[in-house]
Amino acid sequence: MKANPIDKLAVYQAIKDKVDAATKLAKQEAEEFFYAKRDEDGTASLTSPMFGADAGEYHCGKTKAKKEVEYHLADDVDFAEWLEANQDAAIQFAKLNAADLGRWWFDSTGELPDGVSRVEVDIPSAVTAPKFYRFDPSVVEEKLGANLFEGADRLLLGDGDD
Repeated sequence: MKANPIDKLAVYQAIKDKVDAATKLAKQEAEEFFYAKRDEDGTASLTSPMFGADAGEYHCGKTKAKKEVEYHLADDVDFAEWLEANQDAAIQFAKLNAADLGRWWFDSTGELPDGVSRVEVDIPSAVTAPKFYRFDPSVVEEKLGANLFEGADRLLLGDGDD
């Protein structure tokens, strides 16, 4: 069996799909196992009995505490009075954010503020990079035989018939 680059890509994609699915399942099982241990006896971290601490430690990370500042409209009447008294500031803000104001006003009323334009741009279709569409890894697995990894090894390393 002589592999060309498309054959190799098909094999690697099939292996990747299988590994990704197995990894997703293993991750879910590891999380469930960890949380069960934590709930049972307060375990804060685990290591692999087979690979030991040198392979890493499985635990929850911790983010650093931080402060964020949020602004909320607390009183509509007070804010309306402030806008009346500070119209120059409100106008300056609207000028600095004209595109956002224009989009909001158009979405709200169907009209554009004077001096704001709305342009529809046609983006032509483009050719994308080649990739497998409707890829079915089971077809690759079936062609390679019962053991995907042995079949991939034969194909990718050229150990099969030409």
